[in-house]
Amino acid sequence: MKRGVSFYIPNEWGKYLCDVLKPVICTRQFYWEIYDDEAWGKKDGVELDLFSKRKYISDEFNRLISSGVYYIVSARLAAYDTFEGYSNKFFTYEDFQKSCCQMLLFITDSTFIEIYSKNIQYINILYENAIEKNFLEIEYITDENDGRTEF
Repeated sequence: MKRGVSFYIPNEWGKYLCDVLKPVICTRQFYWEIYDDEAWGKKDGVELDLFSKRKYISDEFNRLISSGVYYIVSARLAAYDTFEGYSNKFFTYEDFQKSCCQMLLFITDSTFIEIYSKNIQYINILYENAIEKNFLEIEYITDENDGRTEF
């Protein structure tokens, strides 16, 4: 069974979250929670924390990732249908499946992306989008090949 998709993005400043998530965030409103991030944006040539808050409504998040360039070393982003009832207390894929979180995105070492989703259509859309964007080593995360033991 497909759990998600993984791939590599370039190790440089850009709008890669927007590039990665655009096909999904254009079709659905999510509330985003940001955890464990090391990310910078630039404003007037000065580097600042990209995520000044831990929670974003959909439009605010979309504006943030689509305007200006940024560099993300690491982050964990969780997408919810609502902020009510959210919980960051999932440690395994099974916990994620039981939670009200709809999608999890992990960025590791500035380049490695893993996206888990409960919606198989989103997984397929994100996979096809990664191909269109010429990202590298694109593969589905499945029950058989999922190397992640903790969320």
